[in-house]
Amino acid sequence: MNLILKNVNKTYGKKTVLNDINMQTDEGEIIGLIGPNGAGKTTLMKVICGLTGITSGTVILYENKFENRKVDTAGKVGCLIENPTAYDWMSGYENLKLYSDMHKTGKDYLEHVIEFTGLQDDIHRKFKNYSLGMKQRLGLGLALIGKPSLLILDEPMNGLDVDGVSAMRKMLLKLAKEDGITILVSSHILSELDKICDSAVFLKKGRIIDTSTREELMGEGFEERYNELMSGGTIR
Repeated sequence: MNLILKNVNKTYGKKTVLNDINMQTDEGEIIGLIGPNGAGKTTLMKVICGLTGITSGTVILYENKFENRKVDTAGKVGCLIENPTAYDWMSGYENLKLYSDMHKTGKDYLEHVIEFTGLQDDIHRKFKNYSLGMKQRLGLGLALIGKPSLLILDEPMNGLDVDGVSAMRKMLLKLAKEDGITILVSSHILSELDKICDSAVFLKKGRIIDTSTREELMGEGFEERYNELMSGGTIR
């Protein structure tokens, strides 16, 4: 197990955003993080990425324990949270090269990431001139440039057309099944999560209300289970 969360809570003032979160992940697993707006998905992802601390509880990341404090990912976690962030006035290549130099991953791996994201023809265009789909691809590339073992993706299919969604799906499956990278991904396109996820974690009002394996969802699907849970169905 490369990530374990035990009784994790996060509050902002008097507002509880994450409430007693317990979960764990295995190598090469794709976990769907599912819930309505305001359920706590993005905050949970930010906790795992070390972008915000926890109020109480424990996060264990590759045997490093973090109690009641911010996680230090030590370069093992790549993330794409909310909208892809890059320098507008720099090209896609320049943005990736900057991150590559920071992580000291080398030119060959940089070229590999560019090819993997399919941005070869547009890599020298300025980021501000990219379409939303191209920005999502570059955001994935930036998340991968440090060679992470765990990838956190918040709505990576947002704004993609049908071909873009299909390409993203294939990229995520390759990363997990061929490269052994664990992926935690949220998306409102539940029909796509159904195609790639090994398991699902359902959140509502900051709490995990259900966890399901692919086998448990077979014949039912994420959308059906989601609708049942969010309308007040049985909580496991």
